[in-house]
Amino acid sequence: DGINEGYDYMYSFQRNFADVITDTLSNNNANEQDRELIRDFLSSIICAFISIPITYNWFFIQYYGNDHSELKIPHNIAKKVRENAYAAYSNYQVGVALKVKESDEWFAGCNVENVTNGASACAEYGALMSCVAKLGPNIEIEALYVVTGGKITAPPCGVCLQFLNEFTKSDFPVYLADPNQVVKTFMFSELLPQRYVREIMDS
Repeated sequence: DGINEGYDYMYSFQRNFADVITDTLSNNNANEQDRELIRDFLSSIICAFISIPITYNWFFIQYYGNDHSELKIPHNIAKKVRENAYAAYSNYQVGVALKVKESDEWFAGCNVENVTNGASACAEYGALMSCVAKLGPNIEIEALYVVTGGKITAPPCGVCLQFLNEFTKSDFPVYLADPNQVVKTFMFSELLPQRYVREIMDS
């Protein structure tokens, strides 16, 4: 209803504006048929000028989500915690912000490496364990935001994806960003299409 009211208002505005210009240009000397042609022509031009930016904004919001403005908070969290990463061996720092449906808080994590390599912990581990420690195990992941510093943004590794999968009941977005902005967005199911789930063990 609000959209229809908006279009009605826009149509009324353009017709009234066209009437004013028509009266001014015709100087009241043109016959009614000519005035109607001028009015329709001007109305079409006005409609185009009004509709183009409205349509563009709608398209942009639908496909780009308000320019990712809603992601400024997780971006800043992941970017900041990335600076605390201990990457003494790979020199590859990763920062993560994790959101679950049970809380409005974004949980942060960074990678912590170890000389034995196998004892290293990815950033996703830290964020998820912090979340479980505070909220308990009955959580469902809603979104994941990953900030890396290489030329190519990196998704979570396979082990991390399986680790996250344990607390995944429905699909969710995974945002891959550099220190400045979101570069790519995937759904979790795209990164881990064939998930190993409990049902497989029980079958």
